[in-house]
Amino acid sequence: MQRVTAVASPSTARPFYGEFAWAYDHLVTRPVDDECTAMAATLHRRGIGPGARVLDAGCGNGRYAVGLARRGYAVTGVDRSPALLDEARARIDEAAVSVRLEAGDLLALPPGLVYDAVVCRGVLNDIVDTGERATVFGALARVLRPGGILLFDVREWTATVAGKTA
Repeated sequence: MQRVTAVASPSTARPFYGEFAWAYDHLVTRPVDDECTAMAATLHRRGIGPGARVLDAGCGNGRYAVGLARRGYAVTGVDRSPALLDEARARIDEAAVSVRLEAGDLLALPPGLVYDAVVCRGVLNDIVDTGERATVFGALARVLRPGGILLFDVREWTATVAGKTA
């Protein structure tokens, strides 16, 4: 098993990825089951079905990794937060699914790992430095097989601030 090296990045430090990891689902509510169903449908339309290798890049507490594993994907989750990975392990154990977890940083994905699809949900907003964002997209491209699929999102900042302020 290859290990991913964690790289400190001051622009991505957020406290609820550590000491408040236990509360992540309460702080960031999402219709995860519906989103996983939509992701699986998109992957299927692109010829990537159950059994395919999927990287959950910035897997956090594992909610998308578990949802995709329940749909039959071979999921590897990578995250730099040890506390969120602990939450992910507990979620995976409770769901009784198989998900491989790796501690690491998306800025330093090792070469050689190849996936049919990469899912990167709720992560790119934390990477605000243009150079770091370019590095992450380059790293994600390197781990995708030719013809692989990248599913990612970036929240609209003003709407996010307004919603969290309310």
